[in-house]
Amino acid sequence: MTAARPTRLLDPGMCLTLRPMAYPQFFDMYRAAIKNTWTVEEVDFATDLADLARMTPAERHLVHRLVAFFATGDSIVANNLALNLYRHINAPEARMYLSRQLYEEALHVQFYLTLLDTYVPDHAERRRAFAAIDAIPSIRHKAAFCMRWIDSIQALDRLDTRSQRRQFVLNLICFAACIEGLFFFAAFAYVYFLRSKGLLHGLAGGTSWVFRDESAHMAFAFEVIATARREEPELFDAALEAEVRAMLAEAIACEAQFAADLLSGGVAGLSLDEVRAYLEYCADQRLATLRLRPAVRREEPVRLPRAAGRPGGDQLLRAPRLGLPGRRRGRGSRSMPHSDHRQAGARRAKQAGTVIRRKTHRAARTHPRDAQAGPRPREARRAVRRRLRAAADPRDLGRRGRGPDPPPDLPQCDGEYRIIEHRAPASGCAAST
Repeated sequence: MTAARPTRLLDPGMCLTLRPMAYPQFFDMYRAAIKNTWTVEEVDFATDLADLARMTPAERHLVHRLVAFFATGDSIVANNLALNLYRHINAPEARMYLSRQLYEEALHVQFYLTLLDTYVPDHAERRRAFAAIDAIPSIRHKAAFCMRWIDSIQALDRLDTRSQRRQFVLNLICFAACIEGLFFFAAFAYVYFLRSKGLLHGLAGGTSWVFRDESAHMAFAFEVIATARREEPELFDAALEAEVRAMLAEAIACEAQFAADLLSGGVAGLSLDEVRAYLEYCADQRLATLRLRPAVRREEPVRLPRAAGRPGGDQLLRAPRLGLPGRRRGRGSRSMPHSDHRQAGARRAKQAGTVIRRKTHRAARTHPRDAQAGPRPREARRAVRRRLRAAADPRDLGRRGRGPDPPPDLPQCDGEYRIIEHRAPASGCAAST
């Protein structure tokens, strides 16, 4: 087994050469994943137990079936990642991302374990939930579909032939498009449907973080597939397309059977036809990502969460306090510690020639000079804010770092900064006491 850089991503071997980097996009995905770290302890289930008590029997049945599926779903993905994907994607930067993904899958398993312990206090019921993969037909059907595709390349030690590489690509498509892209996305849609009714906000908050992680996992897998297409276009022939379409059709049938079980009690506001339409819509999105013609051409369902149908659609389903793309960053975002926000605010104030002071307690919020002059007109306050924004260094609030350190003459304090008055830039920035 050679450690040299292979010619193609799926060439056999164990490449250890990071420089020169052949696939920097995978390294960028790894770095982005590191920035989006969360922990299960941040999820607050405080109100969920009260919600469970006031839910209808049909809604509780839906939740129990979801919990039973969640109990083992991410473990299946983690097994395929560790046993199959890591072995055959031969680029160290890609394996760095796979290592991070494996951590995230373990985090999801911990999240759903905590969810199960919270929602199901009875130990016998918990054991039945973990045994659902064998005991509940709709979940057993989905698990059999997943296991069959894991086993399809389990015996492959190397990808030497065209048929072996093609089989590996099909495994990757299955887990990206069908398992993460259909099974998991359908489960997320049920959670957000319940949230739209004011139920289970703790589960929905944690699911937003899981949703974001799974969207990134799909993006990585589809980028691997796109890279393989560029390097070996002969793999993506009509026969592979036919197998992909048959695979997606079977996945839709599995998930539709699960939906029939979930909704068997009659959940108000959600029908089996709507769920199937959503599944077909998601399948068309996955086909489009694979550069294949959509099968059904359904419009986006309006009764289910819109963003859950799009890979990377977390702009509408943001995890709170995590600094997602497109979100206005404020104090408390995870992309910058609080102390950095304070220093960034002080730097902007100094550049704009504004006097700042530390706010020590509630009674000191108004400076005596402000009290004598009366309240500042709204237009003047807006003008100060505009000057601060105009003087801001974009590096201060960038995602990739804190920016330059503050000048040595800037007062160093760990409280909040507040504008007292505006002076000419030549006067500098002084601390008011």
